[in-house]
Amino acid sequence: MTSQVETDKYQGLLREKGGRGFPYLVFMDAEGEVTAKQGERTVAAFQATLSALSAVADLQKKATAGDKVATVDLLLAEMTLGRLDLAAAKARAEKALALGALDGERKQKLDGALIGLEVEDLMAGARTREAAAEMAEKCLAMLKEGRVPTGRVARTFYLQAMSAAEKVNDAKTYETALGAVEKMMAGQQGAEAMLKRFRETLEKLKAGDGGK
Repeated sequence: MTSQVETDKYQGLLREKGGRGFPYLVFMDAEGEVTAKQGERTVAAFQATLSALSAVADLQKKATAGDKVATVDLLLAEMTLGRLDLAAAKARAEKALALGALDGERKQKLDGALIGLEVEDLMAGARTREAAAEMAEKCLAMLKEGRVPTGRVARTFYLQAMSAAEKVNDAKTYETALGAVEKMMAGQQGAEAMLKRFRETLEKLKAGDGGK
């Protein structure tokens, strides 16, 4: 049983490790330093984080030795692990672009990861009901523009876009977002009940606006 002294000792641990709310999952080393932030809570997502963690040390050696592709892959791995904020990631991305080592797949991954950090910033600033509503509207606008994130915030992004789409009776965009959420939540325990509610909402939207 945890004593009151132990409870008090770790009272500020969430904020100390960069968390703003629950659930907040991170990987830490033996010294208690955060080595990765975990977003999506699926087996595949945890495996992706572990793969990125195991790859970082090797990529750092190769990048230091002048390997251009490793430099890009290191940037992608560190972004996946949540080690870079948006400003730092953009600066690193500009250098990666200058190296000329970005093929189509890496460019797509980099773009998605940068958008993910942009969405994280939006979410961090949504501390009031009004700000949260504005953030959802921005997610909806980004989805319509085809600017969608990858990584930790992807599911939350689509859920926020769905919320905003429902408010404006936008069945078409709601359906697009729901399709992405269905793929992310496939096979998850308890997911079907939630998805059923979303599908019912979609049908109501379609019935109400003719599938706008």
